[in-house]
Amino acid sequence: MCIIAGPMDGRARSPTLRGAAACIAVAGSLLAACAGSETHASGPASLEYDIEFPSTAAAVGVETIQAFVFSAKDPGTDCPSLLVDREAKTELPAALAKTDPVKLCDVVDGGAGTLRGVDFGELTFLVVAQADGADYFTGCTLATVTPTSGPVNVQVSTTRPIPATTCQSVSEFCAGGCQVSEDGGPLD
Repeated sequence: MCIIAGPMDGRARSPTLRGAAACIAVAGSLLAACAGSETHASGPASLEYDIEFPSTAAAVGVETIQAFVFSAKDPGTDCPSLLVDREAKTELPAALAKTDPVKLCDVVDGGAGTLRGVDFGELTFLVVAQADGADYFTGCTLATVTPTSGPVNVQVSTTRPIPATTCQSVSEFCAGGCQVSEDGGPLD
C-alpha cells in the first residue's frame, strides 16, 4: 500500500510526497502500498491500496495502521456500518483479509501491510490508524477490484487534533530527521 499525505481538496501535491513512498505497503504523506502485481484468475496475489492522510503532520502522528477487506455483499459491511461499529468498539463482521496493526515506518519500508487471499469483486476497505492505543484516523471505501483496476484509494479523517511537527515527509519522520509533538501542543 502507499501512504499519501497532502490536501484532499483536489490541489496538486508535492511530487516528493508521492515519490518518497515508492511502492511500499502503506503511506501517509506518501504511503502508497504497491504490493505485487501478479494476478490469478480468482483474484490478485495481493491487493494494492493507498491510504490518503490530510497532511504530513497527520500521517506522522500515527503509530500503527491496520487494514481490513470485507465482501460488500455481506450484511453490515457497508462503510457507515463499519465506521459506526468501529467507533462503538463493537465486533466487526468477518473480514476476508486483514493486516495486523503495523508501525507506520514498517509500512513505509515495505515490510508490512499487504492484504492477501481475496478474490476480485465488490469489496469494502476499512483502514484504522491508531495513536496512543486509540483510533486516530479511520477511512472506508467501496471498490470494485478487477484484473485491470489500480490501487484502491482510502481517505482517512479524524476528529482529534493533529500534532505539531517539523516533518516535511513521512520518510523524513521514519529516518528520525524531524520532530512531532508528543502531547499535541506546540514544539519548543
